[in-house]
Amino acid sequence: MRLKLKLEVDPQFNILPFNYFYPVSAWLYKQINRGDSDFAHWLHQQGYMVKGKHFKHFTFSKIGLRRFRKLDGGLLILDRQVDLHFSFLTQKGVESFLSGLFLNQQLDIVDGRHQCRFYVRQVESLSAPEFKARMHFRSKSPICLSKPVAINGKSGKEFLHPSHPEYGRRFVQNLLFKYLSFKELEKDAAMEDSLMKNFEFKWYEPCKSRLATVKSGSKEETCIRGYLYSFDLTAPPELLRIGYYSGFGEKNSLGFGYVEVMKSEANHE
Repeated sequence: MRLKLKLEVDPQFNILPFNYFYPVSAWLYKQINRGDSDFAHWLHQQGYMVKGKHFKHFTFSKIGLRRFRKLDGGLLILDRQVDLHFSFLTQKGVESFLSGLFLNQQLDIVDGRHQCRFYVRQVESLSAPEFKARMHFRSKSPICLSKPVAINGKSGKEFLHPSHPEYGRRFVQNLLFKYLSFKELEKDAAMEDSLMKNFEFKWYEPCKSRLATVKSGSKEETCIRGYLYSFDLTAPPELLRIGYYSGFGEKNSLGFGYVEVMKSEANHE
């Protein structure tokens, strides 16, 4: 399911820090905890698992700003109201629980220099697209994919550009792992065989790099790089549905990999 939150901007606290993905993710866990603390704890500490990988199966968009002014370390919001979209890959029965969590709640995003405050004034459930074997998407938050590498003798990560020769394969393998974790399967030979034989991934310029800092100023501070671009994907419709709701790529629970469906190839830019 997808929810569109209409946020009223507090005019006294209207400077949005650049690195707001982690505070929004933490706020989401807080709202879920209000409704079901056991579920929130399980989702935060473990989530859906397969082959040693953990997935939360949710993501969210960037905050939809229309009028703003760039400042040192943040954005001065000139709008009175902005949008924020949350996307959840849910089991039946969870949707009504999630829909009731956000209305009239307050969202504060604060760093060492700036503070922004929003009030949730409206929550709208968005209709689902038709999932087909080939679809066209545009990323509305950066898509992150990485591979393990050694850096100065220590284990690290290389964040991949869509032009990387391993990108398409890692992209669909990530989707397969999400499918298996959500279905609580260790293996689905038929799905894996069909996917690896028939998938097609094609990305389009322009491709814009975005670097996000998580837990800025703390000992756990880390930087994540993702890319904004449009792409075509051919794969089983169930996997496209999972990517659409759960997010494509990695770090989805931090707001990476949120996409919208493009209506036609003519929309490619």
